[in-house]
Amino acid sequence: MLKLSLLLLSLLSFSCNCEKKAVEQTNKEMINQDFPISEIYYQSWVAGVRGGGSGIDVHVEFTNELPKDTELKEVQLLNYTSYKVENTEKTKYIARIKTEANEMVLAENPKDEYGNEAPVKNENSLIEGEVLLTFEKNGKAFTQLIQNVKQKEMLAYPSAKPRN
Repeated sequence: MLKLSLLLLSLLSFSCNCEKKAVEQTNKEMINQDFPISEIYYQSWVAGVRGGGSGIDVHVEFTNELPKDTELKEVQLLNYTSYKVENTEKTKYIARIKTEANEMVLAENPKDEYGNEAPVKNENSLIEGEVLLTFEKNGKAFTQLIQNVKQKEMLAYPSAKPRN
């Protein structure tokens, strides 16, 4: 009976160890998965009318198209997280980030502001020039940190023409 118990215990620990190694291998593959980037930069913008909003657009162009089972889900810059990532061409993406500058309450009753998107702030603040890309592959998320990202000159959209 003792031998049988020891045999079962050793088989159980061996199978758990194999499963642990498989999970570690999968995580290692995800961490080591890099997608070469040919160009990346970010550009701030501000609307030309009071309360029109402001934000940052992060432009990412990969060297090759992302695999079919992989999707760029989120981009983090400084202490902001993107609220939308658009695939504009096969290898080009634009992540939209909303900031607080040029914001104002447009309605007297705060309940009327329902549906307005607020900036998405992050607890983990990145330093200037760092961008964290979050990908999803087969339902699992993994990240890629890009350093030395250049900032282009801010876009100041003109104010609306007066209506006469």
